[in-house]
Amino acid sequence: MRIVRLLVSGLVAGTLLTSCGGSATTPSAMPTSPASGDVTTYRGDAGRTGVMQGPGPTGSPGVAWQFQAGAPIGSSPAVVGDRAFLLSNDGVVHALDLATGTARWEVSLGATTGSASPLVVAGLVVVGDSSGVVHALDAASGAKRWSTQTDGAIDGAAAGVGDLVLTATEAGSAYALDARTGAVTWKAALPAGVTRSVTASADTVFVGAEGMLVAMRLSDGSIRWQTPVATSGDCGTPTVADGLVFDSTGLDGSDPAAKGVVALDASTGAVRWRYASPTQRQAYTPGVRDGRAFIVAEDGTVVALDAATGAVAWTTKTGAVNEALPAIADGVVYVPTNGHTLVTLDQATGAMGWQAPIIGVPYAPVVAQGLVLVGTSVGVLYAIGGTAK
Repeated sequence: MRIVRLLVSGLVAGTLLTSCGGSATTPSAMPTSPASGDVTTYRGDAGRTGVMQGPGPTGSPGVAWQFQAGAPIGSSPAVVGDRAFLLSNDGVVHALDLATGTARWEVSLGATTGSASPLVVAGLVVVGDSSGVVHALDAASGAKRWSTQTDGAIDGAAAGVGDLVLTATEAGSAYALDARTGAVTWKAALPAGVTRSVTASADTVFVGAEGMLVAMRLSDGSIRWQTPVATSGDCGTPTVADGLVFDSTGLDGSDPAAKGVVALDASTGAVRWRYASPTQRQAYTPGVRDGRAFIVAEDGTVVALDAATGAVAWTTKTGAVNEALPAIADGVVYVPTNGHTLVTLDQATGAMGWQAPIIGVPYAPVVAQGLVLVGTSVGVLYAIGGTAK
């Protein structure tokens, strides 16, 4: 096991701290297509399905390396080629060697960040911060390429569709930015502020705005539909798949009955089904693959539902609180728990597979190139690898 520890301190806003390859003046030509197994955005794709090409670890998995950031990690890394791009909550973007965890470069954004997982598009690493600025850094060198000021704090990840970067603010606005220049293509008013990530299909943008799910046209930001889904608490980051939009409801609210998952028709916003944990503990937005929705819940269960009907296919207990949204690859569901363990479940049956140790409250994992990457509240990014069978 190789352990890489780097304590970050004394960072200068917007300043490149470490550079180990790539020109500071020449834009990168790094690939942006996930066809190679890259994970360019939060939860694998703009639809936030949690589906990733993998492969995951094989043989006897364990910690291959770990990277210590200077602050908690409340987001997921992106993986492109031989690099992982990580954002810690102190607003530092880290570019790491995927094989060893060694830092290639680090840049401070000059503001703290929420759960703004990096988006890699057009050779750029794009993240938003608590001051409302969207930053684009060269993926090869960390050099700043553009920045755009919005009207409010940005708490979640941006989505990339074609040449557009899509984000939303606590002030209640959605933005479409030109991915290469940062110019505002359109700005749209929402019914409330957004504190989670933006989701998108080929023609529609989806956000949770407090207790409302909102669908906007990708072309101009005009609202297609908006559906109230909870009277208490917020919505989570939506997932769009198979003609449906799935979302968690009742987040941070006081009504236990609201703490569930809802599925809506993606075209009309009509509610198709709802799921609530029998224990009334919070359930979270599912990962969706092969007609099934995989839901983690704070009661320690992972539940597989028929995505079209909400019927339960299987339920597995992980033995700990589950908050981190799952990743799905190679027929395996990857769930980091609050019980210091990453667990794996068979996608078809829910049978428990291998487990690996982690410390801290985890965020949604990434599965790529034989590794599972998990960031946690103690500021550690774990790389779980395996041995060949």
